Amino acid sequence: MTIIQITAILVTLTALFSYLNYRYIRLPTTIGVMLIGLEVLVLTFTRDVLFAGFLAVPALLLARWLSVGLPVVVMRRWRKFTPGAVTIMTWGGLRGGISVALALSLPAARERDLVLAVTYVLVIFSILFQGLTLRRVVSRVMRPTART
Repeated sequence: MTIIQITAILVTLTALFSYLNYRYIRLPTTIGVMLIGLEVLVLTFTRDVLFAGFLAVPALLLARWLSVGLPVVVMRRWRKFTPGAVTIMTWGGLRGGISVALALSLPAARERDLVLAVTYVLVIFSILFQGLTLRRVVSRVMRPTART
């Protein structure tokens, strides 16, 4: 069985389970994300792939900061934002199932496995590092400033 066939089976099972879960079972959606995560079992994570994934982290954070910050700057004409809102939304913009699903939807090609593996590195970074430090970032950003 090839990787493409295994991927097709996993994606089909994930879609089926997601539908059944939505329609009848009503389990948390994390179960569906977990099924998508089974794809990681057929990927090869080399040192180069991990390096590329960790190089992509700053680019991802910069892109998130720009995609959040620019609309906030424009909307400040009509709405007041809490100081630090852009920082919190940038750091709190966790990635997960949708990123992996988009990477899985790429057509079969040599680069697909690289994109998929780097996506998994980014998702794992996001969940583990950003998710576990979000409270600290929020408390630091929302700390009342000392009045002099």
